[in-house]
This record gives sequence, C-alpha cells and structure tokens, in this order.
Amino acid sequence: MEQYEFTSLLHDQEYGFSLTPPDITELKQKDIPIVLLVHLHSTTFDACSLFRHLHESMDATSLHIIAYTDKQHDHEGIHRAKSLGVKYVCTKEQVKGLLVHIQKTVS
Repeated sequence: MEQYEFTSLLHDQEYGFSLTPPDITELKQKDIPIVLLVHLHSTTFDACSLFRHLHESMDATSLHIIAYTDKQHDHEGIHRAKSLGVKYVCTKEQVKGLLVHIQKTVS
C-alpha cells in the first residue's frame, strides 16, 4: 500500500508509473534520463536486489535512484542502499515534498 500514496502526485500523461520494478532491458533502450523512486522496505520486491542489478546493468549517467524509507533512524537501510550505489536516500515526507514541488513546477 505504501507506493499507492504517490499516485495522486504523478501525472499519467507526463510520467511513467509502475508499482513493480521496471524491465532493465527496456530502461536501457530509452534515450531519456530516468528517475526511479524506490521504497527501501517494499513488500512487493527486494529493493536491494534491484539496486544491485541496476548498478551492474545501467549507465550511471542515465539513471537516478531516489530511495526512501518510512522508518525512523533507518541507518542500516540507508547504509545498505548507499553501498549499492544509491546516491539519494530520503524520508517518505521528503519524497512527498519533492513530488509536490515537481507537480507545481510543471503545472
């Protein structure tokens, strides 16, 4: 249910949106910058396995991962994500703020 909270903040016409991990082969073929929002503690897939696979498979310049956590003081999760190449780890509230800002900017 965690991921559904962001659906109202994303315009379907402007942004792709999926609740499951993307197909790596399809991502590689796109000639646009890609930003993935990933919940560190998702119950539908293993986020760390996804980070590892993306880090090994993708060109770092075309992919930007924003991982977020809803746990207080999630030092272990943050360290694990950063060790797998994730540059940005935020709280859920920070991601909501970012999405609201983007929505206002493009509207």
